[in-house]
Amino acid sequence: LIHLDSTEKYHAGTKAMDDCEEVLTNEGCKRLPIRRFSNKIKMIEKMQNEIAYGIFFKIGKGDILILQHPLYIGSRYLKWIKILKRIKKIHVVTIIHDLESLRGLIPAYKELFQEIDGLMEEVSDAIIVHNKRMGDYLVNKKNIDRDKIVELQVFDYLCFNALGQELKKHDRNHIAIAGNFAPEKAGYIYRLSELSENISYNLYGINFQEERVQKGNINYFGVFPPDILPSELKGDYGLVWDGDTIDNCGGNTGNYMRYNNPHKVSLYLASDLPVIIWEKAALADFICENGIGIVIGSLEELPEKLENISEEEYQCMKNNIHEIAYKVRNGEYIRRAYNLCERIIKDKTHD
Repeated sequence: LIHLDSTEKYHAGTKAMDDCEEVLTNEGCKRLPIRRFSNKIKMIEKMQNEIAYGIFFKIGKGDILILQHPLYIGSRYLKWIKILKRIKKIHVVTIIHDLESLRGLIPAYKELFQEIDGLMEEVSDAIIVHNKRMGDYLVNKKNIDRDKIVELQVFDYLCFNALGQELKKHDRNHIAIAGNFAPEKAGYIYRLSELSENISYNLYGINFQEERVQKGNINYFGVFPPDILPSELKGDYGLVWDGDTIDNCGGNTGNYMRYNNPHKVSLYLASDLPVIIWEKAALADFICENGIGIVIGSLEELPEKLENISEEEYQCMKNNIHEIAYKVRNGEYIRRAYNLCERIIKDKTHD
């Protein structure tokens, strides 16, 4: 399991990878530690070489190498792994965290991301995808063998601290929102005041521009380390939305939600909060099937949706969340997915 050290502390940029690593090392996987250098071309080359030499000499014949994709260090290390597969007959399990060629946020690097994603697909014996839609995309658009695909369902969110206090039952209109509130990414935040004043929004995250908010129903609580955040969230629901409009989740980020598992869904579930999500998001199916939240086409639907949810219906959602929250907080989803990958490799080896 390739390990890159991290200095991120106050947003969840690396938490999903860190959690997968912690669960899998507890299951007996060994780390291959790689130092992280500054983001300069020569340093990137040095890190790629270190990965290449490290895995080449430390991995034994027939071992399983776990990749957390992408590492954002170019494509050379994947070419080394391709050679390593041929020489040492190793097997590769890839955990997809993002498909940058699908997300399309950095057009200038489109060709590089396509190359990296393509090499990842080529070297992988088993691929853990976010959900069925992402699996279908790889099978139908990238011609990946369906037998390689394992669906994660939802990301885990390891946390062992106490959860926040539940709000008063007579008022179910408090919505927690976590994330990056830069206007170019989450412009919708600054339009929430256009909705009903009876809904209160509690914000947790980076890059919030408080001067752009006029009404008092938007409350900013600051930034917390991801391990601490579940105990700080105050709300009856957690909102998953993206883009610059309240009408839908548009643009590249909105389109990406049709395929990916936003990590904030896992945060809300770990915090025992029902989830409000865009109806066209890939995880809307998971939310509906498990009865753990609400799907909406537009944020303008929120006031009526919330008003029509009875206390009994809300408590039913909370009860449904408990088992899933336990699994998310304890790494059950990545543990299950990796075990299925091992079975795929075992069956392939016996063939």
